[in-house]
Amino acid sequence: MELRHIRCFVAVAEEMHFGRAAERLYVAQSAVSQQVKRLEQELGVELLTRNKRRVSLTEPGRVFLDEARRTLWQAEKGAEAAKRASRGQVGRIVVGFIGPTTYSIVPEVLGAYRKRFADVEMVLHEWTSAQQTERLREGYLQVGFVRSPVDLDALAVEHTFREPVVVVLPEGHALAALDEVPVGMLADDPFIFVPRHKEPHSFDRYISLCRQAGFTPRVVQESYHVHILAALVAAGVGVGMAPASVAKMRWDGVVYRRLRSPAAEVETAVVRRRGETPPVVRAFLDVIGEVAAGEDRPALPGGSDAG
Repeated sequence: MELRHIRCFVAVAEEMHFGRAAERLYVAQSAVSQQVKRLEQELGVELLTRNKRRVSLTEPGRVFLDEARRTLWQAEKGAEAAKRASRGQVGRIVVGFIGPTTYSIVPEVLGAYRKRFADVEMVLHEWTSAQQTERLREGYLQVGFVRSPVDLDALAVEHTFREPVVVVLPEGHALAALDEVPVGMLADDPFIFVPRHKEPHSFDRYISLCRQAGFTPRVVQESYHVHILAALVAAGVGVGMAPASVAKMRWDGVVYRRLRSPAAEVETAVVRRRGETPPVVRAFLDVIGEVAAGEDRPALPGGSDAG
């Protein structure tokens, strides 16, 4: 049974006239008559009674008409669903991100994506870069926001975002009066850093900045979450380093200052698995590209305080 046969029957049943049904379907009247006849032959029942004056439905025809309409509606619905899926408008996407990106690009991307693709189920995970890399390799995670560099053998980098590194200071610190802090002036301070086993690229970047300034930092405390870092800095446990976007987090007793070093940057990469990219993933990546194209993320203004 073909949809075109059903479509012709429904048109004739609703118009009660083969000529008008043909006009409605933009086909020849003879073609409509042939399609309906083939449908009746396939079903083995007469759906219409015909004479020179009129066309009418038989009792089986009346019963079949209701089902035929439902069949056409379901077919149209299925076709539209398939088209929407091909455009990435329906489906499911699993996205991972590192915590600090919630102060930078991630909220804007998620907001823009949700507005345009409200029917896509979005599953979000805050994971370390290493955890995301593993989940991407396993095939569970589809897109990740991770710290660079990236394992390019397994993953494809779609976008990168750079931002300055700032020092997180207690507001009463002697260097808080400066707009820009030379890294070497922090040599005598105790440090609070992200654990290396959690985010090795961030840890190594911060250690490298210190060593380039001529000292090895004295790490007295570790903290993976930036709000805990801020709390510990406010309590006088030590100073820290973080991406500049973290300065959006207001915390009493804490200030953020730029570092005077051209190497004081961190990079976030948007990654996916290598291979075929499903439409829902491609649509998400396109939104990231659009947000990135419209972004102008300046360095932290001098004197940015959180308290």
